[in-house]
Amino acid sequence: MKFFLSNFLNKQKIEVLRNHLAKYSNEEISSINRFDKLVSKHELIKEIINSKFIEVLYKNLGIKNFMFLDRIMFQKNIHNFNKTIGWHKDAGKREQAKIISKKNNLYIKVGIYLQDNDKNYGGGIDILKPIPFDNLSEKNTFLNILRKIYYFLYRKLLNTKILNKAGDVIGFNGLVFHGTSVSKKRILMKDRYSIYFLITNESTIKDILETSSQMYDNDFQDKINKRKINDIEISIINSDLSDEIQRIVSD
Repeated sequence: MKFFLSNFLNKQKIEVLRNHLAKYSNEEISSINRFDKLVSKHELIKEIINSKFIEVLYKNLGIKNFMFLDRIMFQKNIHNFNKTIGWHKDAGKREQAKIISKKNNLYIKVGIYLQDNDKNYGGGIDILKPIPFDNLSEKNTFLNILRKIYYFLYRKLLNTKILNKAGDVIGFNGLVFHGTSVSKKRILMKDRYSIYFLITNESTIKDILETSSQMYDNDFQDKINKRKINDIEISIINSDLSDEIQRIVSD
């Protein structure tokens, strides 16, 4: 899976979340970075981790045995006023690409956006959608060159802004180039919020741990916690292993 866009929250749910988040300072919002902290915010968790969200993931990831890293990111009023900067991959090193690009592996960032991504004011992300046949591996020299040409022309000729609507979910592979959508105008706007999760699977973890300097082996099942949230059971990798995974495959 390289990229998906799907509807999730309706207008009523969006307003409920926005009203609750408006009560928090930027520092308080950014501190909600683990599942325990999110679960403690009862007014937030019931609107985010629920059966509809999990169904969106099942449908678009194409598997049911995925796992959440114990890493969450709430963002408030993140702006980008320069279209030439900010482009990046979450996993930009060749060693990271070798792991993530394997056929059965999965390392996905999933964002929930509480506002439209407006063409003038931003509010979401820009993405360079990969070539359809590209597995994003860096092993093939010809494909690496072709990819650079394609991305250069994509940025010059095509609209990179994903024009999602408020309440949409966007998922993208850790090897996909992306960045905060450019805001062409600087006038004061209503607060903009986004919420990010990281998702992986067992085969990816095994490949990651082969490169780890920590004392991990392939028997890591005791580090996967089954947790029931709003009557939905999800798998969450414990915080230590989540940090090690992120250290190895995220820049």
